[in-house]
Amino acid sequence: MTIARRLIFFIFLGLYLILCPVLILYAFGYIFNPIKQVMTQTGLIYLSSTPPGADIYLEASRYKEKTPASINELLPGNYKITLKKKNYKPWAQTVSINEGRAVSFKSILLIPKSWPVGTAIAQTFLKLTPLKGTDYFLLARASNLGSYLVYDCRRDKFAPLVLSKSVFFDLPVDSILTQKNSHTLIVHSGSLWNRKYAYINVDKSPFEVMDISKLMPKRPLDIAWSDFNRTKLFAAYKGHLNLLDIESLSLVPYYVENMKGYGVHEKWVYTLDKHNNVFRQTHEKGQKELLFENSQLGNESFSQAKIYAIDVLEDDTLLFSNHRGQLVTNVPPYNLIEKGALGFLYYKRTSQLLYWTRQAIVIVDFSQTPANLILPQIIARQNIVYDSGKDIGDCFMTNDDTHVVFNDNDKLCVLEIEPQGPNHVEVIADIQKNSSFFYSQSTGIVYYLGAHNGNLNTIDIMQRQRAIIAETFKTKTDKIKDGL
Repeated sequence: MTIARRLIFFIFLGLYLILCPVLILYAFGYIFNPIKQVMTQTGLIYLSSTPPGADIYLEASRYKEKTPASINELLPGNYKITLKKKNYKPWAQTVSINEGRAVSFKSILLIPKSWPVGTAIAQTFLKLTPLKGTDYFLLARASNLGSYLVYDCRRDKFAPLVLSKSVFFDLPVDSILTQKNSHTLIVHSGSLWNRKYAYINVDKSPFEVMDISKLMPKRPLDIAWSDFNRTKLFAAYKGHLNLLDIESLSLVPYYVENMKGYGVHEKWVYTLDKHNNVFRQTHEKGQKELLFENSQLGNESFSQAKIYAIDVLEDDTLLFSNHRGQLVTNVPPYNLIEKGALGFLYYKRTSQLLYWTRQAIVIVDFSQTPANLILPQIIARQNIVYDSGKDIGDCFMTNDDTHVVFNDNDKLCVLEIEPQGPNHVEVIADIQKNSSFFYSQSTGIVYYLGAHNGNLNTIDIMQRQRAIIAETFKTKTDKIKDGL
């Protein structure tokens, strides 16, 4: 009996010594790799889609769960992942799994086989002008200012930009100047002999329209302002800035002299002097504050143009641009692109700059600081997310920062930025030739002019409205089932 007990004891001891390490390793994500004949740490894939509820296929096998879901205990290697949902195009990606690593596809946008297109205004328009960083855009039915409408995406309402009694109503529009994140615009209209400038604020009801023509002795190169003080405009001429006081309708000529760059942000006026030093001062022309000397940026950075626009990305991060499409920052590596940038948008919540050329879309990340630096320093890291464009005209990043909506060669497209592997691009609509579009950050809806009739059409790109309707229907159904 004693021998039997000892035998049983040693059997259990052996099982414990064998199984205990195995269980501990398993708890830390290790499993036996039959190919390498060793214990290997596994990885996982997280998949979330819009809309949810898509079937997941790992290689050819259907996974037990639908999106959102995690696929755990994957041995290192490459796996083909496919998502399928009725009435949507399949989504597929080859994913590389490394030991102890997770790959997260948190915002997969499933593309409908046929996009539901809405018509916001059944009229023919010739032009759409976005007021970027706001919920407004302009629509033009003809060339005169009286044909322009202002569309408010939050309220789904539109109104004439100017009334029929306005002196600007019949004047042809030459150009419209807008400022990012501003509800104010400056309209240059009229003929060479009857040049008119209108100051318009669309954030008031009725819209505030003022004739500021007498403040423009000659046509400026550009006009800059900040919503911090909408009554102060700064008109740029070769070598100097004029201050335009809208409230008193007065002009302060040569407010800043000997400058080759300018910008307005909140209460500050930024200038780049002819020696490539960067200063700032308040609207009230307070004491100049030196921000950067020419030795920090280098004379070569500002040799391509006679005048530069200055945009303030963060308190200590500036972006300089010119008409050639050059982009320069005060953050290494300084010169982002020598020429060809058609436009840019900065997203403060993620510290990312989106800019585009005719052929490419680039995202610059300003949030990263290399760990090997003794003193913290931001490094601008560029990522070309799309380089197959033919004639890219405009771009917007969605508010979850995982997609870019853009028009390319009169086609409206959506680009999905993947954490690994090739990015997905889908054409979702044909738009009016040489027209722009507008993406609403608050609703996820894109507005564009139809290619065939010029109507203002809408597509719920991020499918939020359908998700809200579906969730509401589900809630009501659950209440009925519960007898409520």
